[in-house]
Parts: sequence; structure tokens; C-alpha cells
Amino acid sequence: MPIVSDSPLPLVYTYHPVDPLQLKNWLQARNSLFADDPYFSAILEAAERNNLNPLLLFAITGQEQGYVPRENKQAKKIANNPFNVHHSWQAYNIGIAD
Repeated sequence: MPIVSDSPLPLVYTYHPVDPLQLKNWLQARNSLFADDPYFSAILEAAERNNLNPLLLFAITGQEQGYVPRENKQAKKIANNPFNVHHSWQAYNIGIAD
């Protein structure tokens, strides 16, 4: 049964539950900091709260920040703003939950 939504977005972009273990494994295979909390949980919670597909949000982090590889010296700072909003992760960096 398809998920029904009152969102103006196409259903593919609206919230759908995902298998967290499978997603974490996929992120870990890319050495992504997003496989760890607080990042992983914060993105999943934001997706549900805003009726957005969590895979879309993780895909955006991949496009904008290469999934924030752990070996990047600035990884934790970049992960606080992985969507590159408000002019960049350097200018706007108060935390992933925001």
C-alpha cells in the first residue's frame, strides 16, 4: 500500500522509513561520519519531522560534502552543516540538529 501524503512534493521525496542498519552499513563503507551519532539520528529525525525521504537528505550530503569522510581534518565541523546552507559550513556552524 503506498504512503499517502498531503505534501505538495512527489511521494518519492516524502518521508519513508528506511532500514537504519542497512543505511549505516552503506555509509560506513564510504567511511562517512554520518554513520555515527549524533549525525545519523539527527538526519533521520529531521527527515521524519519535515516529511522528507531520509535517503534524499543523505544523498544531498553526498553531493554537497562527499558524505563527510572521517579522515577529513574538518569532518566534525563540516558535518554540523552538511547541506552547505547559509553560505557554507564555515560561516554557519552551530550543529547538525539545527
